Amino acid sequence: MKKIPKFKSEEDEARFWDTHSPLDYPTEFTDVKEPFKFDPALIRKVAKRREERKRSLTLRI
Repeated sequence: MKKIPKFKSEEDEARFWDTHSPLDYPTEFTDVKEPFKFDPALIRKVAKRREERKRSLTLRI
């Protein structure tokens, strides 16, 4: 079975997963018994940034 390589940076890892599938590494993952919960403060921060990026655009045709 294939092993997931060690990465030097998050960028290296992101490039790897852009071209590979987790299905190629079935023995490397385990089921999670408890669902992951995001920190409410983090959710608010991300939502605020998303709202800041929204802008109105008017097109006249």
